[in-house]
Amino acid sequence: ECQEQFQAAIDLSLSTLALLGNPLPKNPSPLRVIVTVLAFMKRAKKLSDEHWLSLPIMTDPLKLAAMEIHGIFFSLVFVCDGTERLLPLCAIRMLQVTLRHGLSFAAPFAMAALAMVASNMEDIDTACRFANLATKLSNLTFVGKNWQARTANLVTSFAIHWSSPFSQLLPTYVSNYQYALSTGDIVAAMHLTSAFLTL
Repeated sequence: ECQEQFQAAIDLSLSTLALLGNPLPKNPSPLRVIVTVLAFMKRAKKLSDEHWLSLPIMTDPLKLAAMEIHGIFFSLVFVCDGTERLLPLCAIRMLQVTLRHGLSFAAPFAMAALAMVASNMEDIDTACRFANLATKLSNLTFVGKNWQARTANLVTSFAIHWSSPFSQLLPTYVSNYQYALSTGDIVAAMHLTSAFLTL
């Protein structure tokens, strides 16, 4: 029953994104996912950190709404069985919108999600670079604490453990866990706990 509720929420998110002009495929083929990821990763690597940080601020209300829905959608497919292929496509779509329409509150989270994708591809250097960039983006004044907590969750869980010794990770996990709880982001706090226990 829980999975059915998650699937219903995913379907609603997909319908909403389509109405906002940002459709995602419901059942993408593995080949489509691979081609999309490799093409965007190649493009993203060529862009400097300064390029990302100097993008204008997003003002289009429909695009801002789409970014909000994308963030919710990402969390849904993260925990729902059988929807894993949508994760990288969601992250990439958020960053495509960012490049076209500017930075938003969700840009750091999207960059951290791309770092997670790179980490899963075992491209550790790229994962660490995008994780550091996500942290820089999360410090921009218009990024709320809830999005900072969600960004820290992905950065901590999927990237920095590749480049930092375990002794340095514990305080970071505890700090980000407490930060997630302070913003009311129980999902991020649970993910951080799960990630720490699997180190």
